[in-house]
Amino acid sequence: MRSLRAAFQDLRQFLRAFVGMNLVYFGVLLSAMLFVVFHRQTQQALLSSVTSAFQTTPIGEAYAGGHLASAILMTFAVNLIAGSLLYITLPSLVVPFSGICLGLVRAAVWGVMFSPQSAPGNASGWVLGALTGLLVLLEGEGYVLAMLGSYVQGWTLLHPREAGADTRGNAYLLGARRSLRMYWLVAAQLAVAAIYEVLLVIVIRPHLV
Repeated sequence: MRSLRAAFQDLRQFLRAFVGMNLVYFGVLLSAMLFVVFHRQTQQALLSSVTSAFQTTPIGEAYAGGHLASAILMTFAVNLIAGSLLYITLPSLVVPFSGICLGLVRAAVWGVMFSPQSAPGNASGWVLGALTGLLVLLEGEGYVLAMLGSYVQGWTLLHPREAGADTRGNAYLLGARRSLRMYWLVAAQLAVAAIYEVLLVIVIRPHLV
């Protein structure tokens, strides 16, 4: 499809920015993990509030009830719409590049949440830690792709002639289209992450703890 091919073309054109965004995103996440080692109370407070709020939502009930299909669909929808479109892409359409900053805020919050509370005491603990790390990588990559879309949108606005637009207004519209078509890749990545997350939490994790 034309939009999908165009999304891959943008990814290739801005590959250097994509690599840099990955380094910064996961660098912030790892730094937040290290911070938690010396400030455990921050993690405990965040996990307590998130867990209590999550349990009362429909998605929390789907996880608790072991409903794989509904849990996958709701996880995907929340991550795609709330986590990416509303949190990263739309703010950038108002203030260019702002979604990148918001994405880094999420990376910091994730680092606090997913920092290991202690060293695994057995092989199962190490396996669970590695599987959780893969989840952070898979889902985080979806948000990095959304951040890249925000970068492309801002770059197009700042460089209208290089982007092929004759006016700043047309550059804004072109940048918005380029940002949104990146969602072919964002959606694919978050779909994989949602399937993996639900299988990890509902199917795999109970056998490891």
